[in-house]
Amino acid sequence: NDVTFVWRSTLLSADQIFPVLSALAKPWFFIEAAQPLPEMVRIAQDSRLSVNSQLTAAGSWWLYVLMSQVFYAIFPRSVLFVWGKVRLSRYQLSLEKKTKSTYKAESELGNAFVPQAEPLKDVVQLASQSQEYVLLSGVTLPEILKQALYKQIGPAQQEYELNAQENAENEVKAIQDSRKKVLIVAAWEPPLGELADFMALTEGVIIPIDWRDEQFCQLSELHLDEWRRFCHSMKQWQLQLLEVS
Repeated sequence: NDVTFVWRSTLLSADQIFPVLSALAKPWFFIEAAQPLPEMVRIAQDSRLSVNSQLTAAGSWWLYVLMSQVFYAIFPRSVLFVWGKVRLSRYQLSLEKKTKSTYKAESELGNAFVPQAEPLKDVVQLASQSQEYVLLSGVTLPEILKQALYKQIGPAQQEYELNAQENAENEVKAIQDSRKKVLIVAAWEPPLGELADFMALTEGVIIPIDWRDEQFCQLSELHLDEWRRFCHSMKQWQLQLLEVS
């Protein structure tokens, strides 16, 4: 009795409204109690209780109203909900596959470009030069450090200065000298192509050095690796290090 269906119009009659309501009720044609009747439409036209004593009869519309809500409101929303959920699940699955594929591709690409360890020259133990040798100075040493150098490897028979452009003649003389050669270089200076060209024409021992407060000090790992990498391809040269306290 609390659910009623009423309508009011100054332009349309019950005979004109009835076909519209019947068409809307077609989807649930199999429920006879939910189908509109011409008489039901006529008596539901006025909502004023004092005028329409038959208003209580409009309660028969409750099943029609319920089916209208189910079919035209709840059912479409349910279909859209299921459709959206299926689409969302497919999208999430596709995104997950794409993410895995991208991660796999990046992993393979990363593995393909893993930098290989560069070959480094072995460091030979420092030994006193028993043979006559010449000292090739790629760096100018203070006298006190030069004497400390001689204490470890023995005195040189001759010294060639190679650390200045005007000493290019010394490079030629050093190459032509048949005695054993010991080349000292500053460890903190990057090896240059000119030095590689010179070393390719002769052979001997190369000693990168570093000092502080007129005392030889340990080479940093970065500098040592750089010189080991530089000397790796020069089979005719030995890489040695001074002993530091």
